Amino acid sequence: MDPRSSSGVPGSVAGSAGLDVEAASVGTVAPSTPKLDGAARNPRQNLPRLLSRFVGREQEIAEIVNRRLGEVGLSDAGDKMPNELSGGMRKRAGFARALVLDPQIVLFDEPDSGLDPVRTALLCELIKEIHEENGGAYVVITHDIMSARRVAEYIAILWKGRIVESGPATELFNSDNQFVRQFLSGEARGPLGME
Repeated sequence: MDPRSSSGVPGSVAGSAGLDVEAASVGTVAPSTPKLDGAARNPRQNLPRLLSRFVGREQEIAEIVNRRLGEVGLSDAGDKMPNELSGGMRKRAGFARALVLDPQIVLFDEPDSGLDPVRTALLCELIKEIHEENGGAYVVITHDIMSARRVAEYIAILWKGRIVESGPATELFNSDNQFVRQFLSGEARGPLGME
């Protein structure tokens, strides 16, 4: 999604169900969800911990948690323990966790790692749908070009710590830059080698 769609990171945002949430402007989804991996809590127990400062508002917290789990397709799996969740379910639980405080920016670090092509496509669709519903800026870091094609409105190609080219996705996928064209098409021949 277009990272330019957010003008900055506010210090306080209005959260779900009207809860005032400070420092909740960035949510992250990592390749592995350490808060769930090996945890002794299921998603319905884990997600409210992020909202624990709102003691006495348990009904609102339960509504937020149930809404976010529902958005990512985990309404019926919220009570499963982490070892009962598939890899895709863990990724979606991580997505719900990132969304629970209504962040202005959601950062996905290789959200498709470890998923088969069908689950990757479904996750990309879910990312797009939830972005359309919630707004904000979604930044997806990926090496999977099909995922980039599915979700990106704006792309920045990084190589050796610098941006080689950036712009609207349609422009980059039709770039005249040989490096960018080779990278985005996955061709073996071109300026990019094994160095």
